[in-house]
Amino acid sequence: MRVLLAPIGTRGDVQPLVALGLALRERGHDVVLGAPANFDSFAASFGLPFTAIAPDYSQFLRELAREPFLSVLARQVPEQFDLLRAAADGADAIVGSMLQAAGPSIAERMGARYYFMLPAPVFVRSEDHPPVTVRRQNLPRWANDLAWRYRGFLWNRALRDPINRLRARIDLSPIRDAQDHVLHSGHVLLAYDSVLVPTPSFRCPRVTVTGSWHLDSGELDPQLAAFCERRPKPVFVGFGSMIAGDPRQLLRTILDGVTAAGQRAVIGAGWSGLEACALPEHCLLIGTAPFHRLFPAVAASIHHGGAGTTAAAARAGIPQAIVPHFSDQYFWGEWLFRRGLGPRPVPIERLTSATLASTIRALVDTPSMRREAERIAGRIVPSESLAAAVRIVESPA
Repeated sequence: MRVLLAPIGTRGDVQPLVALGLALRERGHDVVLGAPANFDSFAASFGLPFTAIAPDYSQFLRELAREPFLSVLARQVPEQFDLLRAAADGADAIVGSMLQAAGPSIAERMGARYYFMLPAPVFVRSEDHPPVTVRRQNLPRWANDLAWRYRGFLWNRALRDPINRLRARIDLSPIRDAQDHVLHSGHVLLAYDSVLVPTPSFRCPRVTVTGSWHLDSGELDPQLAAFCERRPKPVFVGFGSMIAGDPRQLLRTILDGVTAAGQRAVIGAGWSGLEACALPEHCLLIGTAPFHRLFPAVAASIHHGGAGTTAAAARAGIPQAIVPHFSDQYFWGEWLFRRGLGPRPVPIERLTSATLASTIRALVDTPSMRREAERIAGRIVPSESLAAAVRIVESPA
């Protein structure tokens, strides 16, 4: 088959699709990665052909600081249609993810099978949980349903007409529900570990929970490896692809919090804009690192709550604390707390050196969290998750 991978999102959204692509390539399929323009070198590092189907995603995140999410997405939809249609020529299957709004329409026009990967159950409509735009995850079922209905109204108001105009240009009939069309079309692949969250009852016809998809590639930098080998083990503090409003202040908050907790720390800069300065010897600032190597070498992880980072820490068997910024990060923070894998989440706007120090102490001084994390890790088998996804994509049904 020729398979086009078409995620639009952060590193945590693109990386699982790369893992799927490599697994499909091992099976002899022709795989192309279509993703935001800033992932070209990432694709090249794995030898995957690449085509840009969206602008640099960090640009999207910056626009979110000034405009509502749906307004930004609606403005990008025409470009998504044009770029994805060119990239999908000859594809037998398209695998979209996250903000891929053109995928269902282009797959329909091209006669290709369509799959949509989502990293958390909270993206799929269910009365068991509210949509990702709702921070509280303990609402009654009627309130969850009402929240989904209201979100559907907002999606239709922002996206239905733009999508229908673009569908008309390629001789496709109009859609009725933009939210269902974008998020629930084709075969939905939920790439999360059900050992972390019970599987809800979904209001979507074709959903399969495969387990999380991991990309096991890369080794630790020697300086980082040596830092982690010293005792006591450091904690990891990093917020992945989240962009900090004031990077200098964020770094100061982290350094003061780690020092107040009396711990050593690996600080991940990610996309936050944190820059090296005169750090104390008990802290090390890094850009990125392969989590499958780093997390087993640290005592705990404090992060933004992206699904990929959450899954990597769960797999490593370490306690973790979430500092949610938006989207499904509140969902993961709530569920890790419920499962005893970490303390209560601290939203980014409430993060101070004092709250960070308290969080770090809770992680390293609560043996029950580590025991539960180790127990959960023993039930996660990444190879089976990818194999399940490959079987589905290979199936013509």
